[in-house]
Amino acid sequence: MTPHSDDARPLFMRVVDDIRDRIANGEFTADEQIPSAKALSEHYGVANMTAQRALRELQIQEITYSIKGKGSYVRTDAAQILTGKAEPIDTDEQYVAVWTRFREELRKIYRQAEAELDTGSLDLANRARVALEEFWAVNDKQYTEMNNYYMRAQVHGRHIAGLEGTAGPQPLPWSQIQNATDSWPPLRSGKAE
Repeated sequence: MTPHSDDARPLFMRVVDDIRDRIANGEFTADEQIPSAKALSEHYGVANMTAQRALRELQIQEITYSIKGKGSYVRTDAAQILTGKAEPIDTDEQYVAVWTRFREELRKIYRQAEAELDTGSLDLANRARVALEEFWAVNDKQYTEMNNYYMRAQVHGRHIAGLEGTAGPQPLPWSQIQNATDSWPPLRSGKAE
């Protein structure tokens, strides 16, 4: 990475963006280990702390995961997240695997949104809203792919094996989040308002 004087991004974000590009382009694949902080610092010519910060940021963005004492690895769905492409679904097994991952991620975001809304904080309510918007921006094509497979199965009068006892995504608290962030009541300051 050659430092550009006109690039206002912090060094760690330049490393993050480059690794994200490399994952999106297939240089690093699902569950593959990415270089250590030491190797990244040498490759990019940055301090070890900068490389460590980049690795943490990739985890925060849920592009990578780490195994203590082993290193950082590319998440299974990282390329899909970065490219916005849907994973093709041609079999019931693929459908169930994608649906399970999709459902668990949606439940996680839903639980986080509820917790943030319960605080009464406008900042946290906005963060919940952004998280939901980002989830659907990233997963809209995958949801369409899942829906198309499901509808094809229904047209042929068959049930998808492996889905017994599972429910679809729970309704999102979108209206609650929308109301909380669009028409937030004034905060009480002790003065008459």
